[in-house]
Amino acid sequence: MFTKKLNKLIFILGCLVFNSTFAASWDSIEHWHTKNDIPVSFIHTDEPGIVDVVIAWRAGSAYDGDSKGLANITSELLTTATDNLETEQVAEKVDDLGVSIGEGADRDMSWVNMRMLSDPEVVSRASQLFGDLISSMKFSSKDFNRVKDDALAEIKAREQSPSSVAIMTFFKALYGNHPYASPIVGTTNTVKLIKNSEVHDFYNKYYGAKNAKISIVGQLTSKQAKLLSNTISAKLAKGQLAQSISEPKALTKSMVVNKCFPSEQTHSLMGNLAVSYINPDRLKLKLANGVLGGNDFTSMLYKEIRDKSGLAYSAYSAFISNKVPGPFIMIMQTRNNKAQAAINKTKNIFDGFVKNGVTKSAIDGSVNDVINSFPLSLATNESIISQLVTVDFYNLGDDYLSTYVDKIKSYSVDQINTALKQWADSKQLLTVTVGGINCQGENKK
Repeated sequence: MFTKKLNKLIFILGCLVFNSTFAASWDSIEHWHTKNDIPVSFIHTDEPGIVDVVIAWRAGSAYDGDSKGLANITSELLTTATDNLETEQVAEKVDDLGVSIGEGADRDMSWVNMRMLSDPEVVSRASQLFGDLISSMKFSSKDFNRVKDDALAEIKAREQSPSSVAIMTFFKALYGNHPYASPIVGTTNTVKLIKNSEVHDFYNKYYGAKNAKISIVGQLTSKQAKLLSNTISAKLAKGQLAQSISEPKALTKSMVVNKCFPSEQTHSLMGNLAVSYINPDRLKLKLANGVLGGNDFTSMLYKEIRDKSGLAYSAYSAFISNKVPGPFIMIMQTRNNKAQAAINKTKNIFDGFVKNGVTKSAIDGSVNDVINSFPLSLATNESIISQLVTVDFYNLGDDYLSTYVDKIKSYSVDQINTALKQWADSKQLLTVTVGGINCQGENKK
């Protein structure tokens, strides 16, 4: 008993020390522009000898046009061959420097990240390599064909997963002709048609200084961080400023999409459009969702659908935010013969949840869960820079994380319920089912 109390006290004290240290770091965030006018954000941390740097562009899959999967393939090629180095030579330099490098794309952005030692010689050489990778792509046919084949293999694997098919079906039905409707990796038909020349054009258009933001976290001085940012961006062309992503339209009536997938289980998804990152109600909805289905083991959906009724293997919900409104989504995995009962019960729970609102005791629990997990999201350089990139890219403000806990504590039950009724419409739900429930004959179980 004494040991448990002592461990709890140590944890609390550790969180207090961490929070005060982080608040000081975040309040002292530095900003400048590179010589070619790319905005930079820098946080000095004392994690021994480590530096993380990310450059992100407005170049996500929302900008694919008709060539769905183009942004994903372009981002994958960013860490391959350059005008002066073959792919194998790039890998040798990465190993020699002891750095780690990665890339990726989502619906809004593409990025390249590097983690390196803060030793001045390593930073100098690694930043030169980083700059070459993002500004001197070779667009070799060999690398293009390999990355394209990898993308097709990933798409094939997703098509064989009922949960992935359910997510893709949900986004397509919810977003219709909007750019968010398509999978980030594209489809087999669209990726097969992508040409290397399209990658070249996409890169030249979007991967320029006009669409970029740089984030740096680590044990560097301001002078060293400024040199690093200027080195990696020195040869980056201006590019073209990306257009704003259009606003999607929410459903105006309920919609049901059923898809056969020969399996003993059915994946069911229900939801509608919700809010963007900058919507002032986003954190209120996060707290409400913690009560509904966002917290493992304690949420209403988990307790009512899984524990008490035994209707599902899993049941949870989430509000997903993007540059423009993302979806609110409830997800269940059930046996085929219990799928419809689980859907009906979930709809009843959700309808009552929106109609009656959340109680103070339930919100207090959600607030505590968010506050207790918050330090873990900022415990390392990597986690801090992940948050910094999000704050920078979505223009959330320098005080977003330093005031995060205070904001979470400040919302009243009435404010949360008002936001819930505005953004969670229980009468206009998209329902998607993928599984054996929709198959005929021997496949329906």
